[in-house]
Amino acid sequence: EREAKLITDSAGISHLFWMRNGEVWHAWLDQGSWRDARALSGAGASGLTAVAGEQVIGSESGLVAAWVQGDGNEAEIHYVVGRAKDGGGFEWSASEQLADDAVADEAVSLSVTDSGDVLFVYGKRNVDVRDDRDLYYTLISIGEFTPAQLAEETGLDVAGVNIGFERDLRAGVNFI
Repeated sequence: EREAKLITDSAGISHLFWMRNGEVWHAWLDQGSWRDARALSGAGASGLTAVAGEQVIGSESGLVAAWVQGDGNEAEIHYVVGRAKDGGGFEWSASEQLADDAVADEAVSLSVTDSGDVLFVYGKRNVDVRDDRDLYYTLISIGEFTPAQLAEETGLDVAGVNIGFERDLRAGVNFI
């Protein structure tokens, strides 16, 4: 157990994110007991960070956890988005990769803007040569999609709750 991050969402609920055996884990505090501990990533994760904010998922409050997955110049930033479920608990999107390039992504930091956009600030460097680290940022909007809208935009037949991630192009993600 390492890299513990404790955040509070807009409803006043405490969330614990931590690394366990190279995976990102999450649990939430309910009347003094931690509930629903589960892995949010596969193995090989490091550099965990998390943030909560209002209007993150359309008009809904949400949580975002991000980390670096991979080694060397194959290290890329991944993230998941979570929200409260009707009836209690939380649901999470599948992991999304922020970018894919030939240099290492490192040291990600997150913030939620007043409009609910999620700001990622991170370093990039080529680990194969003597190179300095440059800072980059990516601002994403996370909108809501119904399964019918997602199927129309992607051609996929989907069921359940879906959210869309807006960068340059839209892509849908199922909560798992």
